[in-house]
Amino acid sequence: MSTGHKVNIEMENTGLVKNKLPLYDFFGKKGKDNKVLCSTCHDPHTWGWNPTTASFVPAPYDDVEGTTQNSFLRRTGKSTDNLCSICHKNESIMEGTVHDLGLRKGENKDRGLCEICHSVHNPKYDVLLWDYAFKEGNDETVFAQRICFNCHNKKKLFGTEKKKRYNHPINQKVTTTFGKEKVRTTLPLYTDAGEKDNVSGKIVCFTCHDIHRWNPKSVTKKGGFGIEGETSNSFLRVSANDGYLCTNCHEKKISLFNTEHDLRDNAPFEENLKGLIPEESGPCGVCHVSHNASKESVFLWNRRFGKDVNKLTALCKSCHADGKCAEAKQTELNYHIPQDHTIITYGKQLIFMNIQQFTNTSGILSETNLPLYSSANEEAREGFLQCISCHDPHKWSANPYMTGTGKPEEGDISNSFLRLQIPEQASKTLCVSCHANRTPAKYEQFHLPKPASEIAEDAAEDYDSYDDYDEDYDYDYDTYDYYDE
Repeated sequence: MSTGHKVNIEMENTGLVKNKLPLYDFFGKKGKDNKVLCSTCHDPHTWGWNPTTASFVPAPYDDVEGTTQNSFLRRTGKSTDNLCSICHKNESIMEGTVHDLGLRKGENKDRGLCEICHSVHNPKYDVLLWDYAFKEGNDETVFAQRICFNCHNKKKLFGTEKKKRYNHPINQKVTTTFGKEKVRTTLPLYTDAGEKDNVSGKIVCFTCHDIHRWNPKSVTKKGGFGIEGETSNSFLRVSANDGYLCTNCHEKKISLFNTEHDLRDNAPFEENLKGLIPEESGPCGVCHVSHNASKESVFLWNRRFGKDVNKLTALCKSCHADGKCAEAKQTELNYHIPQDHTIITYGKQLIFMNIQQFTNTSGILSETNLPLYSSANEEAREGFLQCISCHDPHKWSANPYMTGTGKPEEGDISNSFLRLQIPEQASKTLCVSCHANRTPAKYEQFHLPKPASEIAEDAAEDYDSYDDYDEDYDYDYDTYDYYDE
């Protein structure tokens, strides 16, 4: 049996608001810096208080089951003016929002603001003093998710707000690609059992959403039934319309702000798939969506795909194409390497091959440290070069935390959303990281205006000039077409 609400705890260690309820020391003496005991919430001499008549209610002579209106409580009432709200002020502002289930008829009509979901004594679950029964079919293994999905499903209270399959990942630890590096965040993470743990916890719904507060910047704005939420409210812990909810975890993506990819300044009337303009969606929501993305989506994409056989390139062409907001910034050649070509890294050389695989020898990424992408459009150890292999759409320059100027800017080799490996050598790094001492020749072949056939001939001659590869590595380089004619 659970003991319910914790006792013998010091208020200064809880983070709760200090209040006018009595605290006690070991000997039962009152003091403002003492501990929470049973008599903090209960007055053993007073059964109840009638706020209408401003008088005490005498205790019944019979064995009567108490309610939130009596039970020897020092404060009664169903609203925010109740016992719980004296300490838990931040949670009591839930009153009047769609999460205030006391506003709904049925089983909740006689229960208090907090009592609907929680029970101070003997709750069904110790975690969060949870007392709202989980419905049949709610088989979530992560406790925090069971709480949300108990109502956010097709058959329950918030059926229309059910989140479908393609959403931001949850029930995962906060890591970057291949689990190499922890991401810093001030948002709360939770264990499977529902306890806060920002060291080994996971992302859950509660990480981004505060279920007690509709608007993170206002205690008076409550939303209401039938009102569709926005990026500035929707029980979010931090407003998302300025991008700071997302960058709390994705902190390096803040470098997108005020660049030409920040459409708040450069294409203020562009709409995403939800019909929101940048000012409404925020800088991240212009391209991405956290909930209910299309099943065809990549990176939770929230824009119409451009026309291209490759889905990752189609993301870029949703803007960089004729008639789109970035039609002035298109490439003459779509691919640095054609789609039917892949690469094997061999030492410090790159060998272009007409096979369906890009194998590298360094384990996680190629020796260039540029990301490769699989045919499933995921970053991979073996894969293809894509636009985003050389370009980072979130980072204008080498400094990952430097935002843009807010004005259109013509790029050069030191910025232009290029993935620069060594900022001090920005003019050399990107190409050299793949092509080493062959960079000057490659630059002439690729950048000078030549027909594709001539580029292919130059490339074939260039491959024949390599004399330091293993002779047992028997691929016939002369048979490969570098560019389709």
